[in-house]
Amino acid sequence: MTLTGLHSLRGLAALSIVVFHTLGIAKLAIPDQFGFINIYFGLGVPLFFTISCFSLFLSTSSRVGQDGWLSAYFFRRIFRIAPLFYSMTIFFLIFIYLKFGKTYSAIDIIMNFSLLYNLFPGKHESIVWAGWTIGVEVIFYLVVPYLLTLIKTIYSATAYCITMIALSAFAYTFYKSGGYPPGYAYMSFLGSIGVFSFGAPAYFLYKHLQKNPPINLGYTILAITLAIMVPVILFEGAVVPHIGSRSNLWGLVFALLIVSQCLKPFPLISNKAFAFLGKLSFGIYLCHPVIIYMLQPIYKRIYGFSLGNGVSFILCAILSIALVVVAAQIAHVLIERNGMRLGEWLISKRIARDNLATC
Repeated sequence: MTLTGLHSLRGLAALSIVVFHTLGIAKLAIPDQFGFINIYFGLGVPLFFTISCFSLFLSTSSRVGQDGWLSAYFFRRIFRIAPLFYSMTIFFLIFIYLKFGKTYSAIDIIMNFSLLYNLFPGKHESIVWAGWTIGVEVIFYLVVPYLLTLIKTIYSATAYCITMIALSAFAYTFYKSGGYPPGYAYMSFLGSIGVFSFGAPAYFLYKHLQKNPPINLGYTILAITLAIMVPVILFEGAVVPHIGSRSNLWGLVFALLIVSQCLKPFPLISNKAFAFLGKLSFGIYLCHPVIIYMLQPIYKRIYGFSLGNGVSFILCAILSIALVVVAAQIAHVLIERNGMRLGEWLISKRIARDNLATC
């Protein structure tokens, strides 16, 4: 199933993170009018999480109960992320040693290759820069099959969502005040589970509305989404202390945005360009930190032309995006695509073997 709207939102999320980290990693100067980048572009990560839950329900719900569905699910998940993540882990082991003279213990390396490093505070950020999100995703992948067998209606999905928001808020507060490493409250699986969970009711809402959608319903939901964003922006400072991470507040916005773009893609949000970036989003996410880090001398040269902080930053962001997209496309062609093909081949071989055994 191909949904341009869903892929486009992935692309927008990836784009926002590249711009966010271009500013943050390089510590570039920006005019006050660009302050929204620091405040909101980091929300690309929780948007990814909500999309992930929605898309897993969308792609896998119909397979639940079929012969071999569980093994096929895990094959697809592992071969979707492991080949590129392992490649980047090896790259960073070499890069960090050559650049900083730092080495990692065998335990650290095994932990990263197990993909379960998020369970260990202090090791949760991964050898791969910004790789903490992959650790969160992998744990969620392990949970999804149970969710698919238990959650069958929008009512149970909503109950699940509310429960996970409460759990996430508790975990976030516990980790933040319990002497855990800085950032673990936000980067932990339990701290993130609230925003993931919005994808479940979003899926059932989409399936319900997809059957007999009123005219322009997608645009109507988009308008509602934009209307909800206003009080979220105005009052999130007062609400967030009661719900843990601000991601839990934005999850509702992300859920409605996903439903709107799947029902009726809005061209400025959902288009071929953003969908292309969405296809490369995993590679964009894993490749961008080191590219931005290496581009810092060029950023300084750009700022040296005295074009103004605004123009200089825009040029730096464009350069970051261009080079990251090229690297992600190379990674997709050489690693991701072949990994996914291998996964599908293994699934087909397993199905053929099972069919032969039943004959």
